[in-house]
Amino acid sequence: MSISEELIAAIRDRLAAGNNKSEIKTEAIAAGHSEEIFEAAFVLAKQEPDSVEEIPSSSHLWREGWKFVLKNWKLVAAVAIPLAVFGVGDILAEAAFEGYVYIYVSAVLGIMSVVIYLIGFMVALRLLSGKVTNISEALKWSRQHFWSFLCVYVLVSLVVLGGYVLFLIPGIIAAFTLYFAVYIAVFEEVKGEQALIRSRKLVKGKWWLLVRKLVAVNLYNLLIIISFVLGSSVILAFASTEIPSHFSTLITVALSQLFGVSVAFMLASVGTTLYKNFTAQQIQPMDEINPTRYRFLGAVGLLAFLALIALALLATANPDFVEEEFSYVTERPAEQLDEIASFAGAFSEANDGVYGAFCDLLATSDEGKFSQECNATSSAWAVVVTISDERWCIDSTGYRKQAATRLEDRTRCLPF
Repeated sequence: MSISEELIAAIRDRLAAGNNKSEIKTEAIAAGHSEEIFEAAFVLAKQEPDSVEEIPSSSHLWREGWKFVLKNWKLVAAVAIPLAVFGVGDILAEAAFEGYVYIYVSAVLGIMSVVIYLIGFMVALRLLSGKVTNISEALKWSRQHFWSFLCVYVLVSLVVLGGYVLFLIPGIIAAFTLYFAVYIAVFEEVKGEQALIRSRKLVKGKWWLLVRKLVAVNLYNLLIIISFVLGSSVILAFASTEIPSHFSTLITVALSQLFGVSVAFMLASVGTTLYKNFTAQQIQPMDEINPTRYRFLGAVGLLAFLALIALALLATANPDFVEEEFSYVTERPAEQLDEIASFAGAFSEANDGVYGAFCDLLATSDEGKFSQECNATSSAWAVVVTISDERWCIDSTGYRKQAATRLEDRTRCLPF
């Protein structure tokens, strides 16, 4: 299939006359042109003659991406702040709730975080498209098109997940092949499965080029991430004597969200540049692509996702389930924590309810063989143990879960 210069010229004439895409498309189809040929011709018609350029270097893409982040720092903050609040809320919910209640609260916070992140990402792409000039216009458009964008995002996620389930390699291939689907959903307003097919057509013949560019850009980001982690660790270590541990946790959550959103928006700029270059270089329309493989991978991904949810709910309803079913690869944390709790109870009875020397005696007992940290006062105690390379915390309030922070001088597992 080829695109005639006459059709491209005709579309340019209609655009110059003020006609919109829908009007031009109706006229072209009525003249006997297929929808696919029209879409390809429309893309070429909107380009300036001889405007196709070489794809920029990875370092250039990286620099321009961070310039976009700095220029739109208000948008970055507007997304990162609520995400940080929800992250702290999840930590508080873990301390306040147990079982299904915590799962529901955590799920609600997670869904809210995803919605805010996706809307922020849509706003960033809309700004990068050049079709709006400010955040408020981009936000208005994003709210109107959120559900169609979400549909494309979910479809891509399920297909990639299905590929990872099928021995990893298909997932990697799908992740790059469908990379432009969300960009197409914003820039071309293509919906559903068609956005995935359109991405496949753009990437065909350039898959390795896309992989090289994105891997190189993310290697630059990796250096920034390493510097960020090391710098944050050093600062928090020096400040730990002055800043309470719970404030350190809040600072860590806030900085992590800020950095994560910044990297996501930087990559949005990189993806936009690559999308525009790949689109400009697609001169001929591609043959029709059978979406069956994507439907199959999407179905596998959906089943895997539902299985993970079911396993999480089952593990919450019966905490011993995972330990019993997977005892061949892990120690039994519940059993070890029970032993420590029993030891603490016996110690309390023998010492009139005073725990002052509890840690000293625990260190010399069989029950304390896994312990790494232990603090005790006359009325309370807390112990962190390592079981199968995982840190677990138990204290005198009855709390027992995986440890997210160090005990330091606390006699409670949670820093709040």
